[in-house]
Amino acid sequence: MKILYVEDDPLDADLTRRALQKNAAHIQLDIARSRVEALKLLDKKGSQYDLLLTDLNLPDGSGFSLLSHVREQIIPIAVVVITGQGDEEIAVSALKAGADDYVVKRQDYLDHLPKILTSALERHRLEIARRERPLRVLYLESDPADIDLTRRHFA
Repeated sequence: MKILYVEDDPLDADLTRRALQKNAAHIQLDIARSRVEALKLLDKKGSQYDLLLTDLNLPDGSGFSLLSHVREQIIPIAVVVITGQGDEEIAVSALKAGADDYVVKRQDYLDHLPKILTSALERHRLEIARRERPLRVLYLESDPADIDLTRRHFA
């Protein structure tokens, strides 16, 4: 699994890299120190990453703006938001904005991070597969004009 980790704190970035090397050797981690650096990598190599792990608070913007960029540009990667703030409201906002998961930097979060990242990627891939399947609908209507209008609307 190839991950772009956007983290401005060098200590957090190094701790995460070491923990993943030790506990999840299958994860390859690239680190961007800012939102601008991450956007350049995503625009250039976005399809090379499986997952974007972004800190919420960055010196030149927020993790939410990266999440928005990924979803608006339809870059096919999972997104996990990570932050030192354990606010439930922020977690809900991240998930509503399209994040696949949310992680709080607590004492033992690095022990659970590989599983969280793997699960988020799997959920993201399942959602993409679900969206690619055609939706079959049984539509019952006796008025031919309404039938025609409905077909044109869905077309």
